[in-house]
Amino acid sequence: MNKTMLKNKSLLLASMMLTACAAPPAPIPLPDADSAGARLMHDKCGKCHGPPQPATHVAAAWPGVVDRMLAHRMRKAYAPLSPDEQATLLDYLRKHARGATL
Repeated sequence: MNKTMLKNKSLLLASMMLTACAAPPAPIPLPDADSAGARLMHDKCGKCHGPPQPATHVAAAWPGVVDRMLAHRMRKAYAPLSPDEQATLLDYLRKHARGATL
């Protein structure tokens, strides 16, 4: 391998390493960010991961996703959501789900 090829490979490797160390992109703001549903997403869902965009799923899929995440919260010993919080969260997710019309 000649010096030019070695230099190019070294530059490529250094560039890849710097890119991997860069800060992750800022999260996309949730729709209706000031609503009770969006605040619940940040406060409750944000304990384990960044809150997902409601348009990640269609409205019919969200109840199953929320049930799965509630079970996960229990395994992590986080406080469960109250029935009112669950209803607020599901209403918010369905309103802003993929394919929903506002």
